[in-house]
Amino acid sequence: MGVLERLGEIATKYAQRAVSAAPEWARNAAQAAEKWERNAKSADAERNYATGVQLAAQNQLRLRGLQNVSGADWSSAV
Repeated sequence: MGVLERLGEIATKYAQRAVSAAPEWARNAAQAAEKWERNAKSADAERNYATGVQLAAQNQLRLRGLQNVSGADWSSAV
C-alpha cells in the first residue's frame, strides 16, 4: 500500500470516528461549561490577557506579523 492510499484510509477512518464521537464531545463540553466560564472570567485570566497584550505591544508583534502580508493578500482572502 502506498503513502497516498494509506493517507486516504486514515482520512476515512478519521471522518467516520469523528461523526460517532460527536455526542461524546457535546456531552463533555456541556459538563465543562461551568468550569470554563468560571476560569474565563477569573482574575487570573484577566492578568494573563493583560500580560499577553503588554508583551505583544512591547515586541510589536502585530506589526511584525503584518510585514509579510499585502493588501492584495488581504483582499484575496475576503
